[in-house]
Amino acid sequence: MSLCFGQGANNVVLQQLSEALSQHPKAKPMTNISSAHEYKSSVASTTQNKPFHIAQNEQSQLPSLIQDQPKPRSLAEQRQEPRRENVANQSNVGNQSNVGNQSNVGNQSKEEEGQITLGQLLRQTSISPILRQAAFNEIVNQYMPMTPQQVVELRRLYNRSQRAAATWPGTPPKPVATSLQVHLAPGSTPPVISLASGFVTSMVFLDASGAPWPIESYDLGNPRAFNIQWNQRSNTLLIQATSLYTMANLAVKLRGLNTPVMLTLIPGGHVVDYRVDLHMPMLGPNARPIALGNGLPNTESPLLMNVLNGVPPNSSKALQIAGGLAQAWLILGNLYLRTRSTVISPGPTASVSSADGMHAYVLPKTPMVLVSSHGKLDQLAVKGY
Repeated sequence: MSLCFGQGANNVVLQQLSEALSQHPKAKPMTNISSAHEYKSSVASTTQNKPFHIAQNEQSQLPSLIQDQPKPRSLAEQRQEPRRENVANQSNVGNQSNVGNQSNVGNQSKEEEGQITLGQLLRQTSISPILRQAAFNEIVNQYMPMTPQQVVELRRLYNRSQRAAATWPGTPPKPVATSLQVHLAPGSTPPVISLASGFVTSMVFLDASGAPWPIESYDLGNPRAFNIQWNQRSNTLLIQATSLYTMANLAVKLRGLNTPVMLTLIPGGHVVDYRVDLHMPMLGPNARPIALGNGLPNTESPLLMNVLNGVPPNSSKALQIAGGLAQAWLILGNLYLRTRSTVISPGPTASVSSADGMHAYVLPKTPMVLVSSHGKLDQLAVKGY
């Protein structure tokens, strides 16, 4: 702790210091200072308004500094000097008297030149290092008032508050990737897209053959609650909810399709769709060649969409596939096959494809399936009926 030259300072010590400094042979006369506040104002004006302090442990040095100052001359000594000067002046006559007066004027000017200010006197004494250290301590306390332990504790509390603010309320939503069949007939229910604030969902529009169906335009019910990105030419929309629970709908116009695709946007659920493949029930402008079969593939079956997503019904029976990468189930007496290869024989009665090249087929019950993979024919052996 430091002792500041202020209202709480030791006025007795400061009064002694001011008297000692005023009696210094080179110091200018000072008026009587009755308080520490007046002394601080006097010193600040003399030292160009620079604040300073005296450390408490160095207060004991003030008496010794006062004692080291030159003792004032007595009144008798001060009276004798004018008498001696008068006697010397009376003994001189004519030009000698003028010369003596000129020498006295020169001596007075030299004495005035030899006088120093109080600030210069303080800087020449041993108090100067004390004042510098006090000023340094004041700057440190002003700009770094906390201890290192308090700084560490403050950082810990700040990190804990930031972690609590970023914690998801409840259980975080489960991310999923799904495929949905779009029904355009009157009375059908629009597909629901599950969103979450802070998560981006990609919506991919495909035709019945699994080919991309380009987007022509879109319209959002509540633009302030959702953010949509689109490059003006692809078949993919990137959408993100900017609020936790605000619902809205979305109308998407596909190229060459007169009926807009209507979607319902619901954020804040327990599931968030990372990617949604939206399959149209017809062929688009970029339709792929249809494999051999019974005409246009049927994509209206929700069961077939579940197989495409890798989620067969509970009543299904899993089958073993040899000769290639594929999954097969026996459902209602038919073979449901999930593979990235193109089925050649037997001809599928229904099929559906995703944007990443996965296919789901409905085939009659058979022990062998001929497929084409990257231009190469393979035979898949089906076991476990």
